[in-house]
Amino acid sequence: MLVSPASAQTTAPVQTAWRLLDYVAVDYPEAVKGGQIVSPTEYAEMTEFSASARERITSLASSSAKADLARRATALERLIAAKAPAEAVGTAARSLAADLIAAYPVPLAPAVAPNYLRGQALFNQNCASCHAMTGDGKGPKSVGLDPPPIAFIDKARARERSTFAFYQVLEQGIDGHQHGKLCRSSASGPLGSRAIRWHLRLSR
Repeated sequence: MLVSPASAQTTAPVQTAWRLLDYVAVDYPEAVKGGQIVSPTEYAEMTEFSASARERITSLASSSAKADLARRATALERLIAAKAPAEAVGTAARSLAADLIAAYPVPLAPAVAPNYLRGQALFNQNCASCHAMTGDGKGPKSVGLDPPPIAFIDKARARERSTFAFYQVLEQGIDGHQHGKLCRSSASGPLGSRAIRWHLRLSR
């Protein structure tokens, strides 16, 4: 059965829900270990992100898949509330994100190939103050940010994240996340075009 592309009104909620689920899948292990909260800040984010993803999913236009997606979003929240193992939460979040995109197809890649050198220059100008020129997340303005800026040199974490998820942070920031607001501020100013944000994402 062919699936029609999502409408303009649906695109943003789907993309945001997908990105939040991606964050939960990757970052939950930093919040809970062995059934215990090891980072209250990270755990609060996981709780908020999963709730926000559910709210966006339940607000979508009706479809044959919507009821199941909403049910699974609620189940993911319950897993997080129960401090379930990271593998269970990651699997639930990733499978929900994949099925969400299957049910409500939206663009997850740029229309034109980004330029690495342009992206590197933009990063040095707009992002290095927090993320550092090396990308280790220890720039001069990173002091006091909680959670701290992402260390892009963390290859294991980078392999877990999608290119589109990073792009979404530049475009929308992260709800309730101090540093995400700074990223969103840059995106609405000097990084205000989609093409420029894709150039920047490629640089990392």
